[in-house]
Amino acid sequence: MLKLTKAIATYTKIPMLLAMWALSTNAFSDSTSNLPQRISQNLDIGISFSIPPWVIVESNSGIELDILKGAFKGTHYTVTPHYVPFALAYKMFDGKQLDGVINAQKHLAKQGYASNPVVTFNNIAISLKKKAFPKRVDIDFMKNKSIVAFQNANKILGTAFKKMSEKNGEYQEVSKQSLQLNLLFIREVDFIVMDKSIFGYFWNKVIKQSSNSMIKEKYTKAVRFHTVFAPTIYPFLFKDEPARDSFNRGFVRLKLSGEYDRIIKKYDHLTNLYRRYDVD
Repeated sequence: MLKLTKAIATYTKIPMLLAMWALSTNAFSDSTSNLPQRISQNLDIGISFSIPPWVIVESNSGIELDILKGAFKGTHYTVTPHYVPFALAYKMFDGKQLDGVINAQKHLAKQGYASNPVVTFNNIAISLKKKAFPKRVDIDFMKNKSIVAFQNANKILGTAFKKMSEKNGEYQEVSKQSLQLNLLFIREVDFIVMDKSIFGYFWNKVIKQSSNSMIKEKYTKAVRFHTVFAPTIYPFLFKDEPARDSFNRGFVRLKLSGEYDRIIKKYDHLTNLYRRYDVD
């Protein structure tokens, strides 16, 4: 399996034409030299509940937050994160209570300007190994199984998954993704659907931090990963076109300067924690 660094680079590679455009069309017009001519503008950004290593609420950090802040560094924009459920973030955005949302899907909002691709999530179906489901399953196989997915998964993971979820009475979505692990290891639902790295982070956290031996025993059950979905590429969504354009220019700057790679490397130790445990 490729490291997350390589996987992200595969799906978020900035085309050379974009980099050339950024350098040849005053791409750094938001630099600090222009600050005296501009009024500082705060951007209220909707951020999903803690989804480490992408977003770590406790430290106001994570891959996506660092990219967001880094892209606006040296501009007249400042960022204020608002940690809300995924679905609520879109409602607040459409109600003009937020200036942007991360992990955006343009079709979920009634307005806004999508940035260039920022990150790629590897969403998978995860089952307990003892259920003995085949390694290779498809959406049709899941149609009569109990499934707990992340919020808005049925609007993000494709038409076939959406149709299945609408007919499956045992399908549900939760806003706090840590709850998905509770339902897998304790309630023993058939599948949870989430990003590999998020799953690994929460799995490791419970096993390492729980003082309850019964909980630890339940969480050390072997699991099986099922690659059902194509990687999900996420841009960020902004209310105003100038803010979106400023982010895009800043993102190019992060790529060209090597800062983007440094951000990814900073979280390498959190990206594959599931490898420490029994995964098939």
